[in-house]
Amino acid sequence: MNKATRPEIAASVKQSTPAPDRRSKSTRGAATIEQMYLGLVLRGAPCPDFLGEQHFVDQVHGTIYATMESFKSRDVGMLKAYFERSGEIKAVGTSYLDDLMATAVDLPLTAAMGFARAVHDLWVERLLTGLLAPPADPMGGLPASPSGAVH
Repeated sequence: MNKATRPEIAASVKQSTPAPDRRSKSTRGAATIEQMYLGLVLRGAPCPDFLGEQHFVDQVHGTIYATMESFKSRDVGMLKAYFERSGEIKAVGTSYLDDLMATAVDLPLTAAMGFARAVHDLWVERLLTGLLAPPADPMGGLPASPSGAVH
């Protein structure tokens, strides 16, 4: 019987153990934060200037946010009609807008800015950990901060 040495055992364990998924660790809870924020916006909370579609980890959430921003409307009936015609959120269905509002029903509208900052901060974290490519900048500069200043 051949006894394996400690380095050989460590190497075999390392090879058989999958590497942790950094994306799932980095985005843990991000979708829930986005849901709460979108629910507050649908209830009438303001949208800050520093947040955009690209900051959302869930593409559906980014699409909903961008549509609300482009229409300058939080009217759920109008948004449902638009999404039914466009099919942009077909994967989750238009009733998802009601679910978003229900997610945030117990939260004060004043909490929206904190959730917006969290959405943005999680995007920055994904950039820093290499899970996202930096946004395209024709001048080759660094991404802008929420205040618009370039770091």
